Amino acid sequence: MSSNNALISLDGLQSMKELYSVLLTGNTSLTDLSAFSPESVADNVLFAGNGVFPALVLPDLHTVGGGFSLTAEALCTTLELPVLDYLGGDLLVPGASELLTIDARALTRVGSVTITNNPKLTTFGGFPQLVDVDSTLTITMNPSLPQCEVDALAARFAEACTYCTDNNTSGTCN
Repeated sequence: MSSNNALISLDGLQSMKELYSVLLTGNTSLTDLSAFSPESVADNVLFAGNGVFPALVLPDLHTVGGGFSLTAEALCTTLELPVLDYLGGDLLVPGASELLTIDARALTRVGSVTITNNPKLTTFGGFPQLVDVDSTLTITMNPSLPQCEVDALAARFAEACTYCTDNNTSGTCN
């Protein structure tokens, strides 16, 4: 669904549990995603430039065969993927100006992670279950994200961490 300025919700999509791909771009009036929660996506998931939803919460999404991208969502403060455990491609979260938190606590495997240029991001939760990174970790230029949170992840995946610097060096971790 792209560039549909009349689209305000995804109501009616509750029964869609297994999808090939999800591409939501440029839907400037989209405010309500609550009815949408697939369990698996065979290919990619992309949310870009929709502009008005405050949180992207997909409580049932368990697997994504390709990548997951949240880009240029001007008002989104939360990315919550609490049961996502497998991401076959890349997790990309660049330039989300209002994003405060990323919750992917169940993620065990990912192709790569790129979290960059998110000025208000304060936590990505450290990906506590992550055991396999196929490629690289890039977590950089997030001025509100404590560097110690990034360093803890980098210590677990030193060989994968290409750019895990330039975050908030004065921030504290628990």
